[in-house]
Amino acid sequence: MKAVGNLFDRISDRSNLITAVWAAAREKRHNNDVREFLGKIEQHVSQIASSLINGRFEFQRYTSFSVRDTKTRIIQAPTFRDRVVHHAMINITGAIFERGALHHSYACRTGKGQHAALMQARAWTRHHLWYGKMDIRRYYDSVDHEILQTTPATTIS
Repeated sequence: MKAVGNLFDRISDRSNLITAVWAAAREKRHNNDVREFLGKIEQHVSQIASSLINGRFEFQRYTSFSVRDTKTRIIQAPTFRDRVVHHAMINITGAIFERGALHHSYACRTGKGQHAALMQARAWTRHHLWYGKMDIRRYYDSVDHEILQTTPATTIS
């Protein structure tokens, strides 16, 4: 994929950050940290923009908690401030990465998601007698995070 440059100013732009705040707050406005952030939205957006522009922005530690459905899972959740920056980044870079994404990759993609994945899986199982169901245990913990962090850097300069 060809590298795309000059995106940093667009990511740290105030209007992009405001859009990112509202996207990150969707269905989370009842959370205390979200309410606090929204109460001082201009101050927080200015601080994020300044730290991004100055190269001083650092992601904070994730919050860990357990969820039990069919099995217990440890969830690592970013702070609301970090989620705002995630949204600001994807607002600008999403289309770039979308072009290089696999067609049958469904998570966190506009127009895809779990329902589209389920419908595709059902279609495949109608045409094939055998299929495998698997879950790679603790995959994210074991994957090389250096590769995950440097791969986008080769696309965005």
